[in-house]
Amino acid sequence: MFGTILGLLIVGVLNNGMTLMNINSTWQQVAAGTLLILAVSFDQIRQRFIRS
Repeated sequence: MFGTILGLLIVGVLNNGMTLMNINSTWQQVAAGTLLILAVSFDQIRQRFIRS
């Protein structure tokens, strides 16, 4: 549960910062999607090392 809240906070801060920097909303979605893919990839790699 803590990880979910932390993830939402990070994505919210990222979106807010990009909005303040006047970045196009399309690129904001690209950045959020990239962050999500990286987070899932990192979690999968971490789980593989734990199982080994």
